[in-house]
Amino acid sequence: ARLEFDDAVRDGWRYRIGAGAGIRLGGRWDLRVDYAFEEHQADHGQAINRTKPGDVFDTTAHTYAGRVDFFYNEVLSLFAAYALRDGDVVSTTRRNAAIFGASSALTNDRPFGPDFVAYKIDAIVHILSFGVSFALTPRSSLNFGYERQIGLGRDGLDYANDVFRGGVLFSY
Repeated sequence: ARLEFDDAVRDGWRYRIGAGAGIRLGGRWDLRVDYAFEEHQADHGQAINRTKPGDVFDTTAHTYAGRVDFFYNEVLSLFAAYALRDGDVVSTTRRNAAIFGASSALTNDRPFGPDFVAYKIDAIVHILSFGVSFALTPRSSLNFGYERQIGLGRDGLDYANDVFRGGVLFSY
């Protein structure tokens, strides 16, 4: 994919390749494992000091994932998944000495304001997901999910995110 933004420091190419395999166990269970490699190559990097490069948006990561689906009946299905992502994480903050020290790259992040800085760290991210799907018709469903992301970054830059999802899926 080609990414283009108003702020050229984020412009670049994004690549993702992966493989997966799954198996149906009986009539009610699906098991799946996946692997993906992601890379983003930014067109421009703008260093803001002499000690750190400005290539914040040049990133690579490997993701290993597993998922189990349980089909309770023809209307209701449940899933649980786990993924481990190992690689670069980019975030934005105000100028902060602890983050500057732990990051591998820094650049100004003007879309968030004049005093915001984007930084890159190496991190392991654990992603736990759970969800439910209700069939509305043979071609549509109502879906809800929850995801807990636990990032363990260099020098104690750890974080956690909660993501709630909901939507209607229609197939034609």
